[in-house]
Order: sequence, then structure tokens, then C-alpha cells
Amino acid sequence: MRKLVGLGLLASLAVLFSACGEWVFVLTPIDLHVLYYPQNPSLCPGGAGAVSTNNPGFYSLPLKPTTSPPTPPGPGEIIPFPTPSYGPVTLLPFYTSDRPEKYDLTFYCNAGEGRHLTTPGPRWPPRDYFVDNQKTPVLVVVEDGGQPGYLRWYWAYR
Repeated sequence: MRKLVGLGLLASLAVLFSACGEWVFVLTPIDLHVLYYPQNPSLCPGGAGAVSTNNPGFYSLPLKPTTSPPTPPGPGEIIPFPTPSYGPVTLLPFYTSDRPEKYDLTFYCNAGEGRHLTTPGPRWPPRDYFVDNQKTPVLVVVEDGGQPGYLRWYWAYR
């Protein structure tokens, strides 16, 4: 009889975790810092933003133009942190319970006259994130002067 009760409890737990496992094990999002550097004058006069459609917290957020540091850091560059004035930054949520291939991010540029141009964003995390976890990745987004209306992105660190 005890074996049947134990087996019943085990089966009910299996049903509970298979039905509600995603809900039970979803962690809070990590904020990814994004530094956005528009050109002067901006090639995205209607603004730029980020859209994520494939995670639990669908969002569409405008990117805030960054003024400090005044010039974009280079790819892989380490930004001294804390700096006296760092930002403004856009914080994008990344849900750690998601697999990286599930996380998609697209940048958009409102180029005016009803044109919205999109640029595929990165997968999270950057490849070297697990090699040296002393560095915190920062996503740098710049307007591409060679292709007006499109955005380039790369990783820097702080």
C-alpha cells in the first residue's frame, strides 16, 4: 500500500512539474546594458529601438542616446567602471531561463517617411562570456553611416 501511495505522489509531482515547470522555474530577468550612439544628425530621425518577440517578456523599447562615454567604445574594449557619468543606458531584459537560441533581438530604425528598417540583434550571451566572467558585457549600438537607417552592434565590456 505504501508503494502505491509513494508512486501516486511521485506521479502527481511529475504531472505538476511537467504542466507548471516553466512557471515554477522562470527566473527574474537580467538587465543587459545597451549604449546607443546616434550620428549627428541622426540617421534615425524617428528614433531607434529594440524588439524581442521570442521570450516570456515580449517588449519593444526605445533606445536612449548615450552621451557618456562621449564616443563609442571599440569592439571588445573594456569601459572603466564605475565612471563618474555613465549613460544614459537602455536596460534590456534577458531571461536566464531561456536557451540562447530562443532569445532573439531585433533593432529597428524609424528612418522617416514611414520607413522602419530592421537589423538582427545578437544572441545572448557573447561567445567569450563564460571564459572570463569578470567582465560584464555591454551592447554597443551605433548608426551605420555606410547604410543609412541600419544599425551596427558589437560587444564591449565593463
